[in-house]
Amino acid sequence: MGLTEWQVTTSAGAFAPRVVLTVTNAGTTTHDLRVRGRRVDAHTPRLAPGQSANLEIDLTGERQVELSCTVPGHRSQGMSRRVPVVGPTSR
Repeated sequence: MGLTEWQVTTSAGAFAPRVVLTVTNAGTTTHDLRVRGRRVDAHTPRLAPGQSANLEIDLTGERQVELSCTVPGHRSQGMSRRVPVVGPTSR
C-alpha cells in the first residue's frame, strides 16, 4: 500500500478478515494511514517520505473499512478510500 500526494493506493480489491498491511510513504510530505471500520480503528505512526510501517489488523465482522491520512488537510484533498472486507469470517 502506498501513500502519495493526494492518494491512498492499494493493489488489493478487497481485504481478508486478517491482514498485514505494509504501508509506504511514496510521497514528498509526511503521511500516515488510518484504517477505520465499525469495530476497528488502527493507524500507523506518521511516516516521513520513504518510510514504511507494518499494520496488522483483525477485520473480522467488518464489511468495509475506510483508509485515510490523518495529517490535517490531507483527507479533504483526496487521501481517503473505502475497501471491502471479504472472507468466510466476515459478517
